[in-house]
Amino acid sequence: MNVKEVLQTDELTLFQKRCLNVKDFLGRDKKIMDYDLLARETRKIIADAKDIQELKNLCIERLPNSQITAEFIKELGEEKQHLLKHKENYTLVFQAISDVGSVKIGSGTLSIKLKNGTGDGETTVIVTDEGTFNSHLLDFDTEVSGEFDIYNYDCGDEVVVTIRGRYLVYNKQGVVVFSKIKREV
Repeated sequence: MNVKEVLQTDELTLFQKRCLNVKDFLGRDKKIMDYDLLARETRKIIADAKDIQELKNLCIERLPNSQITAEFIKELGEEKQHLLKHKENYTLVFQAISDVGSVKIGSGTLSIKLKNGTGDGETTVIVTDEGTFNSHLLDFDTEVSGEFDIYNYDCGDEVVVTIRGRYLVYNKQGVVVFSKIKREV
């Protein structure tokens, strides 16, 4: 395929096309991502793909943490599966029980319930460093900082882990990710 074919197809949304054509995409913050490198890689993927389905598969395989991959994964409804496929990249992964659709965190006499994006049941909790998962797959919730506990049950008091630092928190489909911030925001 070539860039012109990709930009003219009806099989991709306008946003997906803009994600693939990253040199023309909004924002070029080099602290977050090397857009020139990403542009070269997407051009290579476009050249290697025989059709749109192969283009999507190559993006998912070669660019697992990119926004275009997130768009293709969301189309399939496989956000959680994609995240768990890469769990070797994470610091910690565990299951918490959610009776009020949340994950409980706290410190001392303060506790907070962070929504899990799905409601009651089991919630997959991921603790990781920034850049080790595709944040575009989930919804940003909040930022938490300091030393705090993450509990195994949103109505209980059993601590699974105590973490320290600044974390961006994301959620969707029964997954809550705590992504440690390395850079200044």
